[in-house]
Amino acid sequence: FGYSNDDLERMKVEEMYADYKNGISVSRNEFINKLQKKENKHLIGYKLILRKSNGEAIICAVDSRVNYFNQQVIHMGTITDITKPVNKKRKLIQANKMLEQFAYQISHDIRSPLSVLYGYLIYYWTIVCFRIFQMMP
Repeated sequence: FGYSNDDLERMKVEEMYADYKNGISVSRNEFINKLQKKENKHLIGYKLILRKSNGEAIICAVDSRVNYFNQQVIHMGTITDITKPVNKKRKLIQANKMLEQFAYQISHDIRSPLSVLYGYLIYYWTIVCFRIFQMMP
């Protein structure tokens, strides 16, 4: 994240949070409440938007485990930057939608000429069959 140990010791946890955005992140209070509940031994896969020291907002997956040491609750966990995979997934979804629209349009554009061609084939087939039938003794 680009913070020094001294910076982290002076900061409040809330200072690392970026704005709540598009439902991808749980709210600060919800996350902190979940961490403080004693019945929650593990929190896996929470998505948060945190701020790096340069102000850049990144999407993080947070995994946390609650441990007890000398009757104190200790939270140990990992924070993983998943900004790139999330952005790639969004781009893939958008590209897939564009591909579906393209395929839909092409199928309709091709269907019309094919149905005209099919009509001509049926017409000429009936004419050929009729002439063959007339030639028969």
